[in-house]
Amino acid sequence: MTTMTDITQDERLYAAKQPSPIMGYCGQIDRTTLHMEGNTYGANITDYRAHMQTDVYKEDFARMIDFLKNRNCLTSEDRCRDFFEAHANGVKIESTAYTYYVTYDPDKANVDIYSYVGGALDAHIEEARRGIRFLDEHYHEQFRIKDGEKITIDYNNGDDLQERTCRYIDDYHFVTAENNGIWHTSQFAEAARGWTVKPLSPKSNTITALMIEPGKAPRKTEITDKLSAYQQAVGGYIECVYPWEDTAGIICNEEGKLMNLPLNRALRNEETGEIYDVVAGNMLIVGLGDEGDFVSLTDEQLRTYTEKYRDPERFYYFDGKIVAKPIPAEKQSKGLHL
Repeated sequence: MTTMTDITQDERLYAAKQPSPIMGYCGQIDRTTLHMEGNTYGANITDYRAHMQTDVYKEDFARMIDFLKNRNCLTSEDRCRDFFEAHANGVKIESTAYTYYVTYDPDKANVDIYSYVGGALDAHIEEARRGIRFLDEHYHEQFRIKDGEKITIDYNNGDDLQERTCRYIDDYHFVTAENNGIWHTSQFAEAARGWTVKPLSPKSNTITALMIEPGKAPRKTEITDKLSAYQQAVGGYIECVYPWEDTAGIICNEEGKLMNLPLNRALRNEETGEIYDVVAGNMLIVGLGDEGDFVSLTDEQLRTYTEKYRDPERFYYFDGKIVAKPIPAEKQSKGLHL
């Protein structure tokens, strides 16, 4: 029997190639990348552990592919994209003997499948929930972090702080993923004498943003930092616009005008004030991180863009140009079209 569920946050760690020392513990077999070949997907198998790719495994893998095709996942690029927009974290497919984590790379339009021996992976995930222990120089527990979280190491020699992602092997061993270093908890405690080792606070999965709806004043909001949440906020496929030199941008509906969504706010040339575009539908102003990710707006940015877009606008054509006028308070909250 084959079942399919959405990948949970705990399981998301395993929708990736595992550090070499962990593969045997969690039963990872290989990664298969599916790429478009004509009207279907072709396979490129990475032989992590070729000796485990038995005939029984290959037959089970083929049934799993048919299972996805029967759900229109691998029949075309558009259908595949639609499927994974409904399953943003990917899906977990389980057969009697194997478990498959299936994810989608929207930039390359590839599907990645990570294969595991079913029982071994489930047991490892359950054990890993106990976390990774760090001991002091007297071998007493100092703190504990979740599998996949980071520590910072200050060698107290004037060098910069080092960050290390830690992965659970068992209750007495862990891996520093950046260099595949295997540590016994006591061995690390001995090596760390003279160092300052602390848990790195995990990044929050929500960010502070500014939601601006047509006909309404801006409002501060907390939103989950994932694609499906942004899509829900703007009502469809997202487009990111960067109108300012500031580290902030706008998330809006890519097809807002085609969908005839109510017009929202004008985008203006910062020097001339001339309107060059109008956002249709909801717009979400977010901060931009150093790596191109979305982050919380600062307090100053919240004040700046709340004031900048304080008044809803009504739009007209006049003399071949778009003209924006503030909406009187008594007429706010009504969707307005050009």
